[in-house]
Amino acid sequence: PGFGSFFRSLRVDTAALRMAMWLIGVPPDVVKTKYQTAPPGQYKSFLEIVPELYIAEGAGAFFKGFGPSGMRAFIANGVCLMTYELTIKTWQRFFPLNGVKMHAY
Repeated sequence: PGFGSFFRSLRVDTAALRMAMWLIGVPPDVVKTKYQTAPPGQYKSFLEIVPELYIAEGAGAFFKGFGPSGMRAFIANGVCLMTYELTIKTWQRFFPLNGVKMHAY
């Protein structure tokens, strides 16, 4: 397989994984931020925020900032993983490991 198929599969895989990570990570981050920015003593626990936020703003409130975070993750992590894989491929070309396979495709 050529470099074209390598890059396409790497971008799609990385994007899907990181977008899934942000879907899981954004709601707790929203609650944490609301807890941290509240006046002292307003909440005894972050668990008090969840029902209040849901009642006031609906389920979408837990995904504030998902769009920008997802786009950043799509680009930044794709470039990071691509750079890692290309570094491993280049390293193997100049310093072969006698049959030991690293993570590069």
